[in-house]
Amino acid sequence: MPEDDIHHIRNVLRYKAGDQLFVFDGIGAEYRATIVAMGKSEVIVRLEEQLLHCKESPLIIRLFAALLREPAWDDLMNVTTQLGVTLIQPIFTERGVRSGRSLPTERWERILRAAAKQSGRSRIPQLAPMITVHEIPELDHSQSAVRLALVPNHSCQLKREYMPEVVDIAVGPEGGFVPEEINILMSNQFVPLGLGRRILRVETACAAALVLAQHYYGDMASGIHNPAE
Repeated sequence: MPEDDIHHIRNVLRYKAGDQLFVFDGIGAEYRATIVAMGKSEVIVRLEEQLLHCKESPLIIRLFAALLREPAWDDLMNVTTQLGVTLIQPIFTERGVRSGRSLPTERWERILRAAAKQSGRSRIPQLAPMITVHEIPELDHSQSAVRLALVPNHSCQLKREYMPEVVDIAVGPEGGFVPEEINILMSNQFVPLGLGRRILRVETACAAALVLAQHYYGDMASGIHNPAE
């Protein structure tokens, strides 16, 4: 159990041996558990039962987002985790932030874990290494997928003609993707999607795109329920 979780259980919640709590493994399973023993650096629990309800969306959402300066990137990870993102992969873009230092992946993973815990998720989003737009993976044809690239002032309506297993979302920096990057995305089967006439911050655009994806294809869609429920 991570050190910050142990601190929270001992010093904030002030749980003791015999108290019950809920734990999750970060990859989709959640359990009701009883605290058996507590030490300064460990909490030992007994798993009582696996919970059958699931707060995870049946939709896999992979977000390829231009790297932002802190704290905007922290906000992006926090909010998109709450909205059900599956994978977050920062991308280098022509107009975006160029980091010459090593990225604080350990701190980012703590943010993802805290956001997943706060929102009741049982799965922590995967944080993938930074890549360029050219390196965004090609479409895996073994899965049904929709690929969306946010392009300002572009009219495109999502259609619920079928329910994909995966939605890939590419979001550029504040100035947007340059034409060459848009062409690369289009050749990689991304479809341009606009989010109205207002200028949105990158973290806001990511949140809006995730809400649209969940509304049309995920667990925010009317009548769509997770099969595990």
